[in-house]
Amino acid sequence: RKLAATAAATTKAEAEAVNHDMRPLRPWLATTLPKQKKTTEAIHLFRCRDQQGVVASISEIIRRNAGNMQTCDLFVDPDAATSNGQASSPPVFHSRTTFAYNPKAWEPLQLQHDFENLHQQYDAVQSEVHVPYLQAKQRVGLLCSSLTHCVVELL
Repeated sequence: RKLAATAAATTKAEAEAVNHDMRPLRPWLATTLPKQKKTTEAIHLFRCRDQQGVVASISEIIRRNAGNMQTCDLFVDPDAATSNGQASSPPVFHSRTTFAYNPKAWEPLQLQHDFENLHQQYDAVQSEVHVPYLQAKQRVGLLCSSLTHCVVELL
């Protein structure tokens, strides 16, 4: 009889009032899911002379602002030293880092300022932050002849 009354209960309070010694049959009524944080994805492109501490500095900026690094592509181009005609120039370090962050906690102006300081610290050639969510989407148009093989190649 108690079990039937508990099964018919529609709220947590009703289930607990009918049967104190059994767990509620609908446990999702007892808990609510926490709200998820709103995060935005950003991409940082960086290029400078190869030197120690660059990767640590990039990851420290992201960590200090409660960001989460998602991907980090790095490479050092040793041929860049000889391709520009100067035999004594050092290899060039390149990185592309994708990270998620909360734009309410790390405002866009502060984000740009933090990476600008990194640019100055390492005398970088390039230090750009792209936030696709905040930037206008680029539109692309494709033109091809009506010949079937052209359309098939594009698809």
